[in-house]
Amino acid sequence: MQLIEPGHPFYKPLWRRLAIVAACALWLAFEVFVSRDNLFMPIAAALTAYTAWVLLAKYRAPEG
Repeated sequence: MQLIEPGHPFYKPLWRRLAIVAACALWLAFEVFVSRDNLFMPIAAALTAYTAWVLLAKYRAPEG
């Protein structure tokens, strides 16, 4: 099951993909340095890693 559909036109601009990954990274930083919540810290880490992989590392622009 794929959580993010990278071929959707919404994800075409680089700044949007970077903003999504940055928002996830900011949430992770908040969990690590401020709240230190043992439940949400790994969730935020996994979400940050997943969005970075799908939207930055593996992304291929849709043709057309």
